[in-house]
Amino acid sequence: MMKSASRHIIWGLFLILLNYPLINQPLSAQTVNVKTQKVSSQAVDRKLSYTGTIKSYRAVALVAEKEGLIESISAAEGKNYNPGDVLIVIDTASAKIAAEQAKFSMDAALNDVYQQETGLQNAVTSYRFDLYNLEISRKDYENEKKLYAQQMSSKTVLETTEKKYRSDLLKAEASGAALTDINIDKYKPYIKANAEKQLKQGTKTENLKMNFRTGYIPLDRAIINFEIARNNYKKALLDLSDAYIKAPFKGTVLKKYDPEEGKFVKRGEVVIDYGNVSKITVETAISQDDISLIKIGSSAEITVDATPGKTYTGKVESIAQSADTANRSFTVRISTDNPQGILKPGYAARVKFEIKLQERTITAPTYSVILSSAGSHVFVVKNNIAHKIEVKTGKNIGQNTIIASGLREGDQLVIRGQAFLKDGDTVSVAPN
Repeated sequence: MMKSASRHIIWGLFLILLNYPLINQPLSAQTVNVKTQKVSSQAVDRKLSYTGTIKSYRAVALVAEKEGLIESISAAEGKNYNPGDVLIVIDTASAKIAAEQAKFSMDAALNDVYQQETGLQNAVTSYRFDLYNLEISRKDYENEKKLYAQQMSSKTVLETTEKKYRSDLLKAEASGAALTDINIDKYKPYIKANAEKQLKQGTKTENLKMNFRTGYIPLDRAIINFEIARNNYKKALLDLSDAYIKAPFKGTVLKKYDPEEGKFVKRGEVVIDYGNVSKITVETAISQDDISLIKIGSSAEITVDATPGKTYTGKVESIAQSADTANRSFTVRISTDNPQGILKPGYAARVKFEIKLQERTITAPTYSVILSSAGSHVFVVKNNIAHKIEVKTGKNIGQNTIIASGLREGDQLVIRGQAFLKDGDTVSVAPN
């Protein structure tokens, strides 16, 4: 407000000098000499300038996923790395032992699955044999009963045959008790063959698909135990991988937080700032008055004190959808390529937008607008009579001020002599 008032005071002094020739012309007491300009609308370009901070286009804080002593460090600040490159190694000894033990348990569990499947196969074979023997003894018993009824066989032979039949029946029932859910006529072993096929195709043991249930309790229990052992091994491998802090993408080590070999680090402790600086963003705060003029994809001119004389072209990549309540500004990010890595995260930058407005806007020479305690006003002439018009002003553009309301196209705006007018004065309009 103070800057605006000072500007109008300066213009007021300028007006006195500007209007001096008009004031000293011979006039009647009722007439004031003025000069006017026809009001028209025009397409106005807006230039916005803001300061901001350069940041990595993509940046992450790499943290220790486990606690322990640092074994080795290969990360160097400013050096580029590819995805998967090892930067820091933390206490692998205990994790390696745990992984080896878990693998041994998994392999043993898989071998038990194979053994139990062999046991099932043997049980099915034995059951089939028992059923075969049962059928023979049943026929012998039935035949012996007929012979005995015809008095062609002794009671002793009949009892012996019956005893053999009942013994075979009990044996078949016992061997088939564990196979009630097995179709013994169609059963063929398949679990080991399926696993070996997967392994031959390159599947790792911990990734074997073993989602089978046979109905044979010992085998199904062995499969479940294998699944548990497999998951334990996967967890052990994950714990081992946590010992290696790796580059998550192609980028640069921006900062190391003083990690040293032999130093103890806690889980979750930040050890490296890592980012991709081949492309950077400038983060700036745009006022609520200007944010509607900024669009995704809008071009921006970027300058940096650290690289004097150089200008970079960027584009708006993101616009915050809510304002910072502290200053009513919106965070805007502008991205630009940085292939040589000249622009560093943390540099201060200036961002300039040139906005081409589609709507036509009424403007007036800034010196034609009179500022008073009641607000801003101008004078227009109709039929040689000066009329005081209250106006609402916008931003200054060069030597002009945007008139948001109060003036209309075609109005004759007083641009000289207005400092000596009051509403209703008779005027003499000087020729242009």
